[in-house]
Amino acid sequence: MLNSTVPLYEKLKEQLLEHIEKNAPRLLPGENELVAHYGVSRTTVRRALRDLSDAGVIRPVQGLGTLVLKRRKNHSDRFILLLVAKNWGMFAQDIFSRLVDTLSHFQLSAILCMVDLTNPDEERLRYLLEKSEGVVVDPWVSRSESVHAVIQKYNARPVALRWISPFPEDSFVTEDVPGGYYLLTRHLLDLGHRDIALLCNQTDGLHMPGILRAFREAGLEPDPTLIIHENDWDRKTGYHAAARLLESGRFFSAVIAHNDISALGIMEKLHQAGLRIPQDISLVGSDNIADSEDYPVPLTTFGGDHQRMVNETIAILLREHNAAVRTTFPPQLIIRQSTAPFSGENRKPHPASSHHHVHS
Repeated sequence: MLNSTVPLYEKLKEQLLEHIEKNAPRLLPGENELVAHYGVSRTTVRRALRDLSDAGVIRPVQGLGTLVLKRRKNHSDRFILLLVAKNWGMFAQDIFSRLVDTLSHFQLSAILCMVDLTNPDEERLRYLLEKSEGVVVDPWVSRSESVHAVIQKYNARPVALRWISPFPEDSFVTEDVPGGYYLLTRHLLDLGHRDIALLCNQTDGLHMPGILRAFREAGLEPDPTLIIHENDWDRKTGYHAAARLLESGRFFSAVIAHNDISALGIMEKLHQAGLRIPQDISLVGSDNIADSEDYPVPLTTFGGDHQRMVNETIAILLREHNAAVRTTFPPQLIIRQSTAPFSGENRKPHPASSHHHVHS
């Protein structure tokens, strides 16, 4: 208990200022932690925090916590380091753009560095890691043993954003991808679709579990002749996979794409073949990238709450403890104009276009 003739909130303010000066934290502990640690009431904590906020020392940030603004000079030039692969795609660019915007809004500096996944420049990374106060890695970097070894060598604490890190000592923030594919598949089944083509990676452990769960709950199994498997999916891959699907002569009324980017290529090929979305074919993607809302037909997709994921990533970076934090956000199904009920009127194979070129 803080005992003094000085008001408790004033004494607490001094204690918090000493803590900030000594430890240079980026975030203060939450109200409950401060009440327990200093043995004061919640009213006292709130009065002390309000005064520090009025003095420009701290700033409460909704969804993040209490951000410390004034710090020791030797910490003033620190930054958040964002490590991304040279071939990172829209999936990562989308949420990292939101991350940079949020860091800027919180008056936090960031440096983005592209790295070679197999042969990273250790000297360059050492310089950046030693000056950073936290590291965020994209899905590809999070799986690189070479980059991970360098990060560990310099005692950095990486957070993988939108991916489950395979390294137990690393933190990650992601969404429930199998759960998202379950929602997509159930949505199509609820619309009456049964001949559903799966243009996705079957072996990554993220897609098929959710898809199979939805099918089996309906007493069904996916048609193996309507599955096209590739390891890497982009717009071009989606376009050519849709061409293969059409050339197979198999009837299908809906397509589950590996991601939103490949769904755009699929959409282009189906349109080229004279098929209407969603009147003839329903189409769904995943990731909920910003562009998917502005596709020729706005895309039904899923994703986690991107802003909450970004805020959680920043909070993990700025907390004072070193324990790994693993957070999985529930998926959100976003229903747009690319899906519609199956009419059941025509089960003939769809025509295949004679053109096989996609503009990149």
